[in-house]
Amino acid sequence: MPFVIHQGRAATTPAPGVTRTVVADREDGCGAISMLYAVVEPGGAILPHTHLVEEAFTILEGDARVLVGDEVREFRGGGVTVVAPGNTVHALRNIGTTPVRLIGAYPSVNVGSTRVEMEF
Repeated sequence: MPFVIHQGRAATTPAPGVTRTVVADREDGCGAISMLYAVVEPGGAILPHTHLVEEAFTILEGDARVLVGDEVREFRGGGVTVVAPGNTVHALRNIGTTPVRLIGAYPSVNVGSTRVEMEF
């Protein structure tokens, strides 16, 4: 199916202040890629975690502190793509007063997710 309508897709809340909607996946006919749309409210965070596979996400708007490996950077207003290699800790925290909106992509197989207990 070449078109996936987002309206009516189920959103999850993996952490307080974070909503995540998978907008393309194997169930939609994708063979090897999945995509998500997420909103992180002010003060909310996608907590530190790793995956077996790489993940890339583009911050469309908002102010965020981002962790990848041992590097932490702050971005204002969006317009940045972050690449987290497989087995690399990554996280995002909204440091602004408006929602952070992002899209992400990752392989559809062997994703896994492991929470990493650390301050961020």
